Amino acid sequence: LKVQFLRSLKQACYRASSDGHYGLYKEHYAHFTSPIRRYSDLIIHRIFDNYLVKHGFDTAIKSPHPSYSQGQLESLAQHVSITEQNSTEAERESVKIKLLELFERELSKKVKTAFAAVITDIRNYGMFIELKESMAFGLIPFSILKDDIYNLNGPGTAAIGRRSGRSFTIGQIIHVYVSKVDRFKRQIDFELAEDAINLPVYTERSFKKTPKDSSKKDSKRPPRKHRNK
Repeated sequence: LKVQFLRSLKQACYRASSDGHYGLYKEHYAHFTSPIRRYSDLIIHRIFDNYLVKHGFDTAIKSPHPSYSQGQLESLAQHVSITEQNSTEAERESVKIKLLELFERELSKKVKTAFAAVITDIRNYGMFIELKESMAFGLIPFSILKDDIYNLNGPGTAAIGRRSGRSFTIGQIIHVYVSKVDRFKRQIDFELAEDAINLPVYTERSFKKTPKDSSKKDSKRPPRKHRNK
């Protein structure tokens, strides 16, 4: 549900107008960092510098950058939004290339590694999954599931086998093997790891510390020998 909600939201972008922040429920909001890390931060710092000079603050700098017009700010906001999206996409592509190399080596192994994954979406041709550790995305085509023929339910949130009634639902945790890697298309296909069904599945609860059972610990300890005083 959280993944579907995030996908339904519009992508964030820079604007010259004060439109607030939906998630923080703020009427006035500006996104910048100090020290400056990106060009948008530099623009906002320049605006603050002009404000300090205009109102005669002691901390104002002597030679501020010329103030921006509304048209210049709108043009800069559009430019910064595009360049930031491009850099984010380039970063994702570089990570994906390294993951493709990793999973290609996985195909050559005699003993395959079973990866824990969560089903993020289901279509009529297969299930999209995300690996829990590396967060890599991939597809399990229904064509490779030989145990049954799977059809979507009404809402499209589950795939149900015609004969067996076996179901796969969005959010379900499964184990998978890498079955195909296509570097040209940047795609990874997986198959169900049926023999890994009893492997441990790590969730947030699995990492919570549990109190040690002192009785079990003491039962393994050999009896203490008493010395005569």
